[in-house]
Amino acid sequence: MIEDPEYIKLEGLITDDQDMSLRKSLLSGRTSRRISDNSTNENSLQQSIDETVERNPCKRISLHQACRDGLATVVERLIRVNPSVCNEYDKDGMAPLHHAARGNFVQIMKLLLKAGADIDIPATKNCMYVTPLICASKFDSFDACRVLIQNGAQITKKTCNGQSPLHYAARKGHTRVLEVLLNEGEADVDHEDNDKATPLHTAAQAGQIEVIRKLVFYGADVARRDNDGYTPLHLAAREGHVDSFKEILKKAKSGGLSTKTLLNSPDCYGNVCLHLAIKHGHREIVELCLGSGADISTAQDDFSTPIHLACSHGDLEITKLLVQQGAKIESEDGNGLTPLLRASLGGHVPIIEFLLAQGARLYPVADSCTPSPLMCAVKRSQHNAVRYFLERGFSLKYKDLNWRTCLHVAVACADIETVDLILENGGHSLLESKDQYGKTAIHYAAATCNVDIINRLILVGADVRAKDNEEKIALHFAAEAGALCAVRSLLSACPESVNDIDYGSRTPLHFAAAEGRDKVATHLLQNSAEVDYRDDERFTPLFHATICGCPATMDTLLYHGADVNALEKNRKPPLVFAAFFKHNKNFRKLVRLGADMTIVSTTGYNCLDAAIRVGNKEVCMEIIQHEKWREVLSNTKCEGVSPMRRLIERFPDVAKLVLDKCIEHSPLLDTDPNYTITYDFSFIFPNSDEEFDLNQERYSGLKTMLDSGREELLFHPLTRELVRMKWRRIGLTVFLMGAIFYLTFLSVFSLYLYCKSDISKKHCNDDWIYPQEIFLLIFCTSNLLLEAFQLYNERWMYFDLTNFLEVSTYVTTIIAVTLPNESMIEKDYRWAVGIIALLMAFFAMLLQLQLLFCSGIYVTMLFEVLKSVFKVIVMFSLLIAAYGLIFYLLLGDELSYTSPYMSVLKVFDMMAGGVEFNHYFVENLELRMPDLARFICFTFILVMSISLMNLLIGLAVGDIESVQKNAELKRLRTQIESLSQFEKKLPSSMKDRLYSPKLVLWPNSGSMSFVRKLTWSLGLVDYAPVRMMEKTKPFHEEDKMKELQEQLKTQQESLNTLRTELRSQRTILENISINMGARSPASNRTNLMDDF
Repeated sequence: MIEDPEYIKLEGLITDDQDMSLRKSLLSGRTSRRISDNSTNENSLQQSIDETVERNPCKRISLHQACRDGLATVVERLIRVNPSVCNEYDKDGMAPLHHAARGNFVQIMKLLLKAGADIDIPATKNCMYVTPLICASKFDSFDACRVLIQNGAQITKKTCNGQSPLHYAARKGHTRVLEVLLNEGEADVDHEDNDKATPLHTAAQAGQIEVIRKLVFYGADVARRDNDGYTPLHLAAREGHVDSFKEILKKAKSGGLSTKTLLNSPDCYGNVCLHLAIKHGHREIVELCLGSGADISTAQDDFSTPIHLACSHGDLEITKLLVQQGAKIESEDGNGLTPLLRASLGGHVPIIEFLLAQGARLYPVADSCTPSPLMCAVKRSQHNAVRYFLERGFSLKYKDLNWRTCLHVAVACADIETVDLILENGGHSLLESKDQYGKTAIHYAAATCNVDIINRLILVGADVRAKDNEEKIALHFAAEAGALCAVRSLLSACPESVNDIDYGSRTPLHFAAAEGRDKVATHLLQNSAEVDYRDDERFTPLFHATICGCPATMDTLLYHGADVNALEKNRKPPLVFAAFFKHNKNFRKLVRLGADMTIVSTTGYNCLDAAIRVGNKEVCMEIIQHEKWREVLSNTKCEGVSPMRRLIERFPDVAKLVLDKCIEHSPLLDTDPNYTITYDFSFIFPNSDEEFDLNQERYSGLKTMLDSGREELLFHPLTRELVRMKWRRIGLTVFLMGAIFYLTFLSVFSLYLYCKSDISKKHCNDDWIYPQEIFLLIFCTSNLLLEAFQLYNERWMYFDLTNFLEVSTYVTTIIAVTLPNESMIEKDYRWAVGIIALLMAFFAMLLQLQLLFCSGIYVTMLFEVLKSVFKVIVMFSLLIAAYGLIFYLLLGDELSYTSPYMSVLKVFDMMAGGVEFNHYFVENLELRMPDLARFICFTFILVMSISLMNLLIGLAVGDIESVQKNAELKRLRTQIESLSQFEKKLPSSMKDRLYSPKLVLWPNSGSMSFVRKLTWSLGLVDYAPVRMMEKTKPFHEEDKMKELQEQLKTQQESLNTLRTELRSQRTILENISINMGARSPASNRTNLMDDF
């Protein structure tokens, strides 16, 4: 036997008589009882039989089961063994006291309460948190209610929906329990639940008339409303409880309330008692409402009166009753419909007959917008009502506001039975009737793709070539909707209509192509449709198919000979539209079939311009890889410049491909003397009088790369070769002359300071010094004026290190030359300013050299490293200041540490290796606290000399590659900016002379002179053919790896896009399958998509 604390053996604990009664009780086929209507389902029937037949239930029983079955002796024994089980829940979420209260087992309840059971213990959420008192109230356990109340049970405890014991007693009609709760428990007779419904609402809804009497006697409010605005009278009317309705009216009247006001007060939805009774078909309640003063013309929020509701719901008896009471049969609701029209919409023929017999108006008033009853019946496909009206000879000439006849409406609703009824009763006269837009019934049939109705209309003589206001025939609508069967029927009736055009000269094939209806297009072409017919926009069907993006439709048109190079009115071919709308597969298909991608429209666009404008990178790649890429890229009619500028700005990968194709290697071996490398600069270096944009700014590929931050393009061999060529032709001469002038200034200034240091030296008299001062003043003043002009032109772009050093040099030089020289202090200031000026002059000269020679990159690298060192020193300046102060305090007697300033300078010296440990920390006999000083020195060596210096070295070595790249980029940027500014100042004739669209190099010619070889080996110039050949060799290993990574990234993006499209298509197919009533494939679907 299984041991469980909830169960206990019964052997030896009960007598034979008790055992017999227990067996009878357990084997009596009882069913497991539930406390709440929302509790979980019991075990299956088979499990119940197994428990009672295959097992001996007398051997094991729980306290909950004993309480359910009223076994007081067993309960007493079980409590004695384990009193804590009194407040435990069973599998249904009930405590033992719940079961005892439901069964009205007072003795068991007293045992449980004595053992410490919680009298207000709530059930679990599964059972709505009911308390034992709620259980007793619900199941009419009168004695249990009294015991619980007498023992202090709270009458205000609620379930999860806010209902109290009084609500349950009222719903079930337990009047005795109700009186106990109200008298002994002093319950609030108007206690509200979560919906603000009182017990009186509950009793009225359940039709408990005795409970209603009791509640009203105890003071319940008859006019109280819940959240929906219902009073108890509303609920009684809705549920059709006649006696309860009468009783509430009686009590309200006796209580001094106006029954008329109560009856005519609406709920939150505008319904009065009469409305609710009519909606639910309670005729007796309707009679009571009318007899008690209900307003027969009271309208809902939508202005529907009681007679409108009765006609809509088809209740003839109530309709007759309302008419007898004076209801107006011509009244209109919020939609302007009369009771007759409401009955017609519902197809209630008996009510229609009754209303017509009572004089209801059958035909709408002339020049009114009111629909006819026949139109209403046709709209809802009410065949009996339609037949009734037609048999009575109802005129078919009436139309709605949009001039639609009943035949239009029947065809639009796709109801062939109604169409047949109309045609059999004189509807042939409506075949050619047109609506406000000129559409006949066959237009409607084609638009709704109903083949049966189309065939029926054709059979009775409908004109398939009738045109609407847009000159469309039915075939246009059928082709646009893709209704192949409808197209076949229409063409069979009139084959000549295959090329009929609308007001825009579009044939049915145009509409089929525009919507991607490939099967319809195939059928039209097989029936002699013109494949290249042009509409008013000069569009052929191929244009529409290209814009739509349907490859199957394009295949159909191309198979039947569509012109791939047809031009619309702006001379755009289909290829431009394929590129613009990102239909890449169709673009490739058109190119493969011979589409000319060099065609330029009247607005200056070609296919490449269209692809760039919409961001279609894939098409741009396709165009550049085509054999006619040069012609396409040479188009400058769009915005006045080549598409290359927009490629650089938006698609650097495509621009890089263009640059690669602009470098051509001869087919010879790279060691052959005749081996050549040809550079084509035409797409990044146009002629001086070409390619001006809309702002009249000349296009420069180098400047565009610089402004767009395209580093990979700036380092491309073609770009660098163009920079080298322009630098040799323009920049080298100009900047060399500038460097010579500056070197002259530096020499004169150095000589001036040399002479000023000692006037007694040779050639240092006033005759030499005075001309030097004049030269320095003129040179510095003129250069400051040039710098001011440069500042005016460049504004914020002017501020950089080079300009700062130059301006500072010129200013300090002027100060050093013009400062008075009378007193010793003035001489010292003048000398100090001169030294500083000379230092900055040499630094400025160094910055100029970085542009003049190719080895100037090392100057740039020097300043990049200085930036990193300065950042590190700033970060660790706290430690430098700390050690400077500490050494000043410890070694203040030494000459190097006489002040904090000198101490900090010595710290920098010690960081560079000048520790001098023996002199300061060993041989110094006057050292105070030598052990502490040596420990401080040890920490300094460890932190500053070793760790920090190694950090600086590590940064310099580890970051050297990025430093070199940044330095090279900065030097290249400076060269391009300088060349760009200088070119703007050159005259056009000079620009034409310097222009060279191509450059051919012979790397193996060996014709370079000794001077050039020497200057190249020293790093002064950069034109060595060997280096050029190495730079232009296609893709070393790093470039190949980078290219492979970019290709993999592109492939991954394509796969992600494809996966998203497949998921979307799968969702659409599943929705279609579900809507068609088929079984969803989700149950049999594998994880193939997720794996993909």
